Parts: sequence; structure tokens; C-alpha cells
Amino acid sequence: MVVSVRVGAQNDRNVILLPMAAIHQGRSPDEFMVYEVVGENGGDVVRARKVALDGIYNNQVEVLSVGSEVQAGSKVVVTTAERLTDGTPVRVIEDNSASPDELTEAK
Repeated sequence: MVVSVRVGAQNDRNVILLPMAAIHQGRSPDEFMVYEVVGENGGDVVRARKVALDGIYNNQVEVLSVGSEVQAGSKVVVTTAERLTDGTPVRVIEDNSASPDELTEAK
């Protein structure tokens, strides 16, 4: 599934929130990352992006803008599968249900 990074309100301030399932271990134990869907050479691929994290709110994690390579509006893959790697081609499929989320499928 792919979600757009969105800004939500927590404790009377705007924060960037992502589902916990979008967060993956980075190259070191204290580094975290997400897979962002980007268009390259006429297709979509995922690219590993570093994220700096803060508080947890109802299964969503606050992403700090300082130290993070994603921003509001970025499309981030939400999956518990570890099959993705940087540069993996994906196909984003529009979800026809009432949910605005999109599904993604690895080629």
C-alpha cells in the first residue's frame, strides 16, 4: 500500500505522521528509513529515504522535518514485507474502494 505523507495536528501543533509499518531499519541500528515511490525513466521505483522520528500517536510515528528526506506529499510504501530494496520497480494501482490509499505491487 502507498500513502501520501500527511500533516496532522498533535498537541496543538502540525506534525508529519506515517504509519508505523512504513518505517524500516536503516543501515545502522540508530538509522530509520522509508521507501518513497518516485518516477524514473518512465516508471515508478522505490527509493530509500532517511527519516528522523519523534513521538508515536495511535500507530503513527511523527517524522521530523530536520534530518528527514521525505516531506508532506511524498508517496511512501507501507508494508511489513522486506522484499523492497532501493531502486525496486513498482506499479502503483489505483484503489477503487472508498479509501484514498493506493496499492503497490513489486514487479
